[in-house]
Amino acid sequence: MKIKTIAAALAALCAIVGCGDRKCRENVFSAVKDGRAAADIVLPAKAHDIERYAAKELAYHIAEASGVKLEVVTEDKLAESKMPFHFFIGATEAAKTAGVAGGELKHEERVLKTKGNALYLFGGDVPEKIEDVPLSTVTSARGALYAVYDFLENELGVRWLWPGKSGEF
Repeated sequence: MKIKTIAAALAALCAIVGCGDRKCRENVFSAVKDGRAAADIVLPAKAHDIERYAAKELAYHIAEASGVKLEVVTEDKLAESKMPFHFFIGATEAAKTAGVAGGELKHEERVLKTKGNALYLFGGDVPEKIEDVPLSTVTSARGALYAVYDFLENELGVRWLWPGKSGEF
């Protein structure tokens, strides 16, 4: 991955709302600030495989881009977090409470939404337990994962030219 390009994309993420004044810039969602983690990745207390894999992918790519590893926590441990910003992955209670997770989504539909100090990434996933099903055989339960990939590609400029680390840009 091109560290400079992705670092610029992370900086662009911080400017998404186009704030001009200092007070506004201080309140813009930021995953990494001054070379340190400013956010964590939050999963539902009983996350399923797709949600856990989506969180792993998000953490991996942000670490590759910035050199900073974001911690993945479950929602029931969120009160212990010292981070000012949070990525909420999947069907979290926080998304429901914030009013961003309304209605049923079809399989593989996804939502990316910011509200306050949070970025919600979720989608139409199969709510049943899928822990016993290999990820490669789940064909219609990847909404949260696709939400993460949309964010990585459209907001951070990540590109996958082919499978594997050598195909990442």
